[in-house]
Amino acid sequence: MDIKKLLLGSIAGGITTYLLGWVIYGMLLMDFMDSHTGVAGIISRPEPDQLYLVLGNLAMGLMFT
Repeated sequence: MDIKKLLLGSIAGGITTYLLGWVIYGMLLMDFMDSHTGVAGIISRPEPDQLYLVLGNLAMGLMFT
């Protein structure tokens, strides 16, 4: 496998895992996550740092490829 195919597959896999994570946790399970906060229910969660999410999903795409 050449490096071009590896990079294209990694980027495609990273985008796919990012979008699937957004759909699953951001849309489908949003109400469940809000209602099941546990003991720390009074603590508001800050927005996640998108840079680390993108880098992690690109790494996951590389591992899938």
